Amino acid sequence: MLVNLILNNRMKISLRLVVFLSLGLMAGCRAPKAAESSNTNDVAAQQTNSMASVPGSPSTNSTAGTEPLDVNDISFLWPVPKTKADADELISLADAASDGPIMPPAIFNALIETAKTVNVDGVAIRFPDGSFEDPKTWKVAGIRVNPTALGTNPKALGLAEIPGIRLIVQPVTLNGGVATVHDFAMHVVFNYIQPGMPPKQAVPDKAAFGAIIQGLRALKQSMALPTGGMPLQVHPGFSPDPKPLTDKLREFLKKHLASSQLDRRQAAAISFMGIPGGFEPWIFFKVQVDVATGTLTRIPVSGVFDSSNPESQMLSFSDPGGQVKPAPQIPQTVQGVSTARLFPTVAATEFDNPLFPGATNPVLQHFKLRDAVDIVANPQITTTLSTDCLSCHTESTRRNAMGNVLSQPGTAFKPAAGISGVAQDVLPKDRWNLRNFGWGFNFTGGPGFPQGFQPTVSQRAANEAAESADYINKNYPPSTQ
Repeated sequence: MLVNLILNNRMKISLRLVVFLSLGLMAGCRAPKAAESSNTNDVAAQQTNSMASVPGSPSTNSTAGTEPLDVNDISFLWPVPKTKADADELISLADAASDGPIMPPAIFNALIETAKTVNVDGVAIRFPDGSFEDPKTWKVAGIRVNPTALGTNPKALGLAEIPGIRLIVQPVTLNGGVATVHDFAMHVVFNYIQPGMPPKQAVPDKAAFGAIIQGLRALKQSMALPTGGMPLQVHPGFSPDPKPLTDKLREFLKKHLASSQLDRRQAAAISFMGIPGGFEPWIFFKVQVDVATGTLTRIPVSGVFDSSNPESQMLSFSDPGGQVKPAPQIPQTVQGVSTARLFPTVAATEFDNPLFPGATNPVLQHFKLRDAVDIVANPQITTTLSTDCLSCHTESTRRNAMGNVLSQPGTAFKPAAGISGVAQDVLPKDRWNLRNFGWGFNFTGGPGFPQGFQPTVSQRAANEAAESADYINKNYPPSTQ
């Protein structure tokens, strides 16, 4: 989930979003490519894994410090911890930022207390034991560096360009020498925008974010490990021993993170997912932080497209086929896309039903239900302003449940030349896996995805990483000094 851009200016942004989303959809409608589909195997086969030059980026015949960055250079996914030693080596929320712990104690305590109050239809988040109230329990499962939170569509950049570092954090408890991952998660976003600017249009702090990119290039060079042309997966630098790269990333975060970047005035947000006990349902909520006071404010989980503006959302499979509550209520003035219509599993006979029933806009009339997952997964079209938390976390598993249904030509996101896709073995396959980047739980298991927690990258997260790598190469080239 991306940061929430709405800082007391929701109506102005929502009106502009109508134009942005329509143009994004129109781009897909006007420029179809016959070979495009949502079938992840087809997409993977079509992706170019060569190190072809990216326009505006340095030559690929250069050193590791100046060659283009790829998806594994800006996204770091850890292997699932199995032992106490594995867990002890991981970065936690208690580790150091530049001005104190990564998450200040007052904010952490307020977040845990807020989580205890969140419920949907009488179902509430519950922590198994007191260890969840210790920031050391919450480990960094992944890091994603994002140059622009709303994507690189020109209309989105016209709204705001918000670079940031996102930590995906999950609780890991110990029982003797055994580490256990739990099906809870936080997305903790640190943003880098110029202070004191009007909230309606954030201006990126390119000096600060440029230093972050230089740090990533230095990290890439220090590993002397080929990452170009490699699909997004558990970072190869964590094998065979995760500790050396973990320690380098710990220092990277200590240098570049500060509590001020976590503040609502930086358009930052914390997203949280929890369960009521051992298993489902999954409950989502989001907050913005006032760092100075340590207070949290709940914000909608569905951008501006849901007229009911729900501050929490739940998915339950205890109902036949699963159900999203509350079901998104899409207003007439803003078009949005959600996977809620794909629960329970859509029959093949419904794939060509209209995605936007009753739409009068010919562009919107073009799209079918078969297109929903690729529209949600396409960061050139969909942002957190035009979809909801659950959609970003379920588009890949809905795709799998629908038999890898093909979308219409021109709908699926395609990485730029020289930018890699995602490894097939980390895509979430089991409907019980609601992670989009991190460690997701596979309940039923099956060939290639045994029961238990597995490294996970959703198609949406992979597409965002590919879009980000391309944008960074074009707009943050290596320093010539």
